[in-house]
Amino acid sequence: MTIQSSSLSVEPGQRATDSDLQLSIRSSQGTKRRIFIPDGAELLSVTIDGKAQPIRQEGREVILPLRPGPQTIDVKWRSTDAVRTLTGTPDIDLGGPHVNTSIQMKLGSDRWILWTSGPAMGPAVLFWGVVMVIVLVAIVLGRIHLTPLKTWQWALLGLGLSQVPLLFAGLVVAWFFVLAYRGRGTMPTNALWFNAIQVGLAFMTLLVIGAILTAVQKGLLGWPSMLIAGNQSTAYVFNWYQDRWGEGFPQASVLSVPLIVYRLIMLSWALWLAFASVSWLRWGWQQFSAGGLFRSRQKQSHKGGNRAGKWKNQTEAPASETNDKKSE
Repeated sequence: MTIQSSSLSVEPGQRATDSDLQLSIRSSQGTKRRIFIPDGAELLSVTIDGKAQPIRQEGREVILPLRPGPQTIDVKWRSTDAVRTLTGTPDIDLGGPHVNTSIQMKLGSDRWILWTSGPAMGPAVLFWGVVMVIVLVAIVLGRIHLTPLKTWQWALLGLGLSQVPLLFAGLVVAWFFVLAYRGRGTMPTNALWFNAIQVGLAFMTLLVIGAILTAVQKGLLGWPSMLIAGNQSTAYVFNWYQDRWGEGFPQASVLSVPLIVYRLIMLSWALWLAFASVSWLRWGWQQFSAGGLFRSRQKQSHKGGNRAGKWKNQTEAPASETNDKKSE
């Protein structure tokens, strides 16, 4: 008798956990196979090739009648284990070695996924790699003393903006350095170019405000993007695979907390951002208005006025000479 493949699907709920074990078995003769489900689990049904079987459990043990040839067996049970911070797959035993083992766990959208563990071919939470990059970038930006932000402020700002596209975060960072460059007085002397840059900075400020509001809105009303990937896993459906296994059954687990924890953290970040933005905008206005807001073309119009006056004097001179001749 050979277990050609096994698939375990687990759906933890608020009060209980439903599990579904599917086995593909090939047997050379009629025999029985003993499998073991978790302690305290209630056997719901057993089907062999789609036909329900009147099989009862004896403690953890479930005896499966096998006939010669290939067959598909489906065993379902329910346990009292509810979803918790560290949710793992049930402890079961197929009574011997087996191959081609798949595990699937489904969690609801009301959980914030932090970590996963299990067989090597499975999901991974890639967000923590992004956090490391954000911290390193914040250390570099904090050493550039052109903006009012310190290292920890860059890190907090980056963590909050990690839930929006990278272009938005880059726009916010660029805004600080563009204004710092503007405040150093390195602006063109041409009035047309000066005014064009000022208009561009004002438009860029509006885009930055929109990017920050998008991050706040997604943090307070959206769902966290933890960048979960691996073996066709998604944000709330996790898949593991093990090619060979001996006694027992592979174990997998997911570390998660209620979604309200994420909401509270993002609310705290939004409040901090609101207070910090007051000083940042004050600094931005000082940089934006350094050397004047806009420049007019008064010098050019003044030159034109001198030319007009000179031309007027030249035209009036002959008239005065004519009057003098007449008086003589």
